[in-house]
Amino acid sequence: MSHNEIEFITTDGIALFARSWLPEGGPRALVCIVHGLGEHSGRYEHVAADLTAAGCAVIAPDHRGHGRSGGLRGHVDGFGTFVDDLTGFVESQRAELGPDLPVYLLGHSMGGLITILTLQSSASTSFAGAIISNPLLGVSVEAPAIKIAAAKLLSRLLPKLRLSNELNTADICRDTSVVAAYEEDPLVHSKVSTRWYTSMLAALESAGEGAIAVPTLWLLSGADVICDTAVARSFAAGLPVSRTTVHDFPEAFHEAHNGPDKDQLKHGLVTWLDGQLAT
Repeated sequence: MSHNEIEFITTDGIALFARSWLPEGGPRALVCIVHGLGEHSGRYEHVAADLTAAGCAVIAPDHRGHGRSGGLRGHVDGFGTFVDDLTGFVESQRAELGPDLPVYLLGHSMGGLITILTLQSSASTSFAGAIISNPLLGVSVEAPAIKIAAAKLLSRLLPKLRLSNELNTADICRDTSVVAAYEEDPLVHSKVSTRWYTSMLAALESAGEGAIAVPTLWLLSGADVICDTAVARSFAAGLPVSRTTVHDFPEAFHEAHNGPDKDQLKHGLVTWLDGQLAT
């Protein structure tokens, strides 16, 4: 496996940092990892290792406002911007790695929501399928109505005002060493802007009204207290059975790919990809 660093300039001039991991020999597919809120692509190197061992090229950008990419930390004017950034980056890498490669998205948490929005956009025909891990389709603890109303007002008056995301880091993973590394990671941040928050609410509504036309694998944790697994499960249940696979991890926290179930999870997603590529 070879590891490379990439810079991609978005249409509005933001420099996105990205990583790529390439298998030995020619890849049989291209997988783009779409990370979650406040984190970065470097936290998925172990997932990339399993995918490259299976013959896939892997690319992973840091979202604007995240990791080593440009942009105000935790801010976006609208989730459509994340979609545009992602599709532009993927197309640039597909052109370089092989225009005929089937492309799959692997989105976790906020990255799962971005993945779903991308598959519901005009760019959907560019993708062969997606792996969706504990997506942000609903939050486990709903904010009080007065707080939502205040956020909507501040989003108009002070869109770049940043507040704590109020994440309890102990809830991300059952492996306490992963939690400690997350807390000490200088590329992890805990801020979201008021505009990010209202954009997220709009994105949740939009995602709930759309459809997905490609095969999907859903990785859902039973003990996730960050994103609402029941909403994700209901969403998956509304998709065509012939194109939808759900893997449950009843005792896993939000980051099942980093917890005690990680080997089982990675084996399952590689097996699913093998099945997709065989057909």
